[in-house]
Amino acid sequence: MELVLQKLDFPRTVEAVTSKSIAHRMLICAAFSLRSTHIKFRRVGSDILHTIHCLQALGAGIRDIRESEDGVFECVIEPVQTIPEEAVLDCGDSGSTLRFLIPVVAAFGIHARFLREGRLGQRPLQPLTDLLEQHGVRLYTDGEGILHSEGRLEGDSFEISGQVSSQFISGMLFAMSLMPEPSRLTITGPVESEPYIRLTAGILSAYGVTPQFEGNVVEMPGNRAQHLHRPRCYMAEGDWSGSAVFLCAGAIGKHPVRVSGIRLRTLQGDRRVVDILSAFGAKVYKEADNSVTVAPGRMHGIEIDGRDIPDLIPALACVAAAASGRTVIRNAERLRLKESDRLSALSSMLGAMGVRVTETKDGLEILGGRPLHGAAVDALHDHRMAMAASLLALLIPAEESVRIRDAESVSKSWPGYWSDLGVRIPEQEETD
Repeated sequence: MELVLQKLDFPRTVEAVTSKSIAHRMLICAAFSLRSTHIKFRRVGSDILHTIHCLQALGAGIRDIRESEDGVFECVIEPVQTIPEEAVLDCGDSGSTLRFLIPVVAAFGIHARFLREGRLGQRPLQPLTDLLEQHGVRLYTDGEGILHSEGRLEGDSFEISGQVSSQFISGMLFAMSLMPEPSRLTITGPVESEPYIRLTAGILSAYGVTPQFEGNVVEMPGNRAQHLHRPRCYMAEGDWSGSAVFLCAGAIGKHPVRVSGIRLRTLQGDRRVVDILSAFGAKVYKEADNSVTVAPGRMHGIEIDGRDIPDLIPALACVAAAASGRTVIRNAERLRLKESDRLSALSSMLGAMGVRVTETKDGLEILGGRPLHGAAVDALHDHRMAMAASLLALLIPAEESVRIRDAESVSKSWPGYWSDLGVRIPEQEETD
């Protein structure tokens, strides 16, 4: 879908959708819990639907599905009763679904066939595959591009590099929580996106299985000692990653933007957006009712370390385009391995609209504060890039426009995004 944005204005208030990072983790724990779990989400993106469908293929049940007019999705997850010998798991283009479930099926010895779309087949799986193959699992891709996993995960002591993706480590923690005996995972080297590992540990703890961290070693008790069981709280919290786009709009637009439904005390690493926007010069107001308001200020360039906040970088790069002076983004090389090569895509998008930008091996250098102009840009089937383009539309003259290809990609993480912005979409093309 191609969308033309002209005279765009973000809403003054918006309610956050559910964090897909939390939703993935809650669903996996619910599927292998001792009892059924009643879960509520605010809107469900395509990534979460893929995880739900994969868990159903593994034997989990889903019932009492309801969706209210305001987008609250409710369901009851019935845990897996009988582990299948074989399963076909359609992951779509969801990296979390794939990387979390490969170790899970290996823990049970399931012959799983993983279907992948878009760039997912190109995104790296090492060193996770190396670890699994060293411990009894065979992984291979057939002539149709389907990834197969055969064999059962063996052993009680594992080692993996933390430098490629925190999702590998999270996947192993899920698998280890389902193995009968205690096990240990040693993480070597620098760790990318460490807050997401802590988020996984927090969700597991909410379901009654608590990983024990000692430096770079994680100990899991095994399910003979601790079984997953349903938590007291079933409502998944709001998404800081998507909400960051609206908060960034408050920093660079014409009026403040308030986002409600985002927990201020959270394990989500992308909560750091408020501190980074404050460093840029925006006015940030945290409110006791789990909402944040950001207002424009005297914006200036800063330095940003992207190691733990890769999903914030596209939106923050747009803020840098509006801020006077030089912004340097470092330690963000992992963005090349996302739904698109986001460093290259951001460089092209910003450059097309008149921003002076230099692409480096692991980041971007952006000279902001100059007038921008409209352009045609390609979101490359990447939800974060489509959202970034909408932020840049705030910075162009009223008579000009931004034409976005693959605008429908926002449904991956924020269903109804364009409607929240007040953008009219032809009914036959509405995919959210």
